[in-house]
Amino acid sequence: MNDQQLMNLLKFEKADLQANRNGRISEKQMAQLRTIETAEKRSSLLGGAGNAFVALIGVAGAALVMTEESLGFKIIFGGIFGILWPLFWGSAALAGLRRGFVKVDATLKKAAGTVSIEKITRSDYNSDSQQTTYSNVHEMRIGGYSFIVNPALQNYIRRGDSYAVYFAEFNHKERSREVLSLELLAKARESFVEKINPLDDAEITDLVEKGDMMEAIRLYRTLNGSSFEEARSLVEDIQLRLG
Repeated sequence: MNDQQLMNLLKFEKADLQANRNGRISEKQMAQLRTIETAEKRSSLLGGAGNAFVALIGVAGAALVMTEESLGFKIIFGGIFGILWPLFWGSAALAGLRRGFVKVDATLKKAAGTVSIEKITRSDYNSDSQQTTYSNVHEMRIGGYSFIVNPALQNYIRRGDSYAVYFAEFNHKERSREVLSLELLAKARESFVEKINPLDDAEITDLVEKGDMMEAIRLYRTLNGSSFEEARSLVEDIQLRLG
């Protein structure tokens, strides 16, 4: 395992790891967490404002319905646009605005033990839109915790090896844990990442060597049924290891 490549992948340095060992989140890591939180709050505020506008459209529609002569039409469509519509979209707007202003604090925690990384299908509920989306992600499991990680991480961490993982836990249920740093504790067996990983497809490797990254990504997706982001991450990792 190349420690520097692993640190680059997870975006931490030796100073960050030392701070985590001492029970602190480093200033650099705090800045990264604040950047992510600012982006999420901005997205929630924009989503909340958009949902509020849609709710007002329902109120305007109800006012328009009230100009009709038919009493039954007024009751049915007035109730839909004047009550149900604003209630649904207004609730979504309120959830988004609340998320945008809530104070989110990070606490440093540590998990230790053997590591496994699995590809799973995960569901995420968005309180702003009140919809559930499904996506394929790579989940790292260690010490009773799970984390969504870059799929390229499986090229550096082997199942059964023992690690200490330092991560940020947040006081908001919609904010996922963030891996800050990790360190190897013990190897279950002799393993290392070679210049050409045995898991790499020879044809994909050949395309990367020729510089045809888009074709390599397309082929990886065809062979593995993966998303574009997952395929790009793993193809870029092959490029990095090839130098």
